[in-house]
Amino acid sequence: GTPEAIDRSLADLGRINRWLGGMRGLASYLYPRIRRCQTDHVRVLDLGAGGCTIPATVARWARHAAISLEIYALDLRYAHLQWARRNLQTRPEIAFIQGDVHALPFAEGSVDFVISSLFLHHFTAPELTQVLPQWARLARQSLIMTDLVRHPAPYWFMKATTPIFARSTITRHDAAVSIRRAYRPQELQRIATEAGLTQ
Repeated sequence: GTPEAIDRSLADLGRINRWLGGMRGLASYLYPRIRRCQTDHVRVLDLGAGGCTIPATVARWARHAAISLEIYALDLRYAHLQWARRNLQTRPEIAFIQGDVHALPFAEGSVDFVISSLFLHHFTAPELTQVLPQWARLARQSLIMTDLVRHPAPYWFMKATTPIFARSTITRHDAAVSIRRAYRPQELQRIATEAGLTQ
């Protein structure tokens, strides 16, 4: 897409995460674990951060909760990170990193939490079996990832609501494709088991 279309699409994704439960679902697992973390300074790595609205929300929450936190927002596309710098309130807690999730510039156990949102459906099941253990080894505490569910209900819901939440043609196309590519919970459970993630 054009830079303008990409800008609109990233803004759409921010609205979708904010209003359709993406951030709420992630926060319900992440925030209690951060509060229980026995460290003076919490480090979080967000894979496929896109427009970085989730890192910005997590950083804002941590500041209000008086928790010392650093969050690494990693995305393959430099244009996404540029958009975040332009459109989000600058927060010193966020480090923008352009990188590939197949060759991450982090050592094992170098962060407390590895998170992602709306990201897993970009990978095939065999790919996830390979990369999930690598991502899990980075985290001292937890690997927390939320995504879409492949089911007719969210598919038709997105079809009906995209005029409200999706102003970009990229988002309108990608929303339906993403739900069709998404996994069912039992499929992800099987993938996690095959990847050796016992918890």
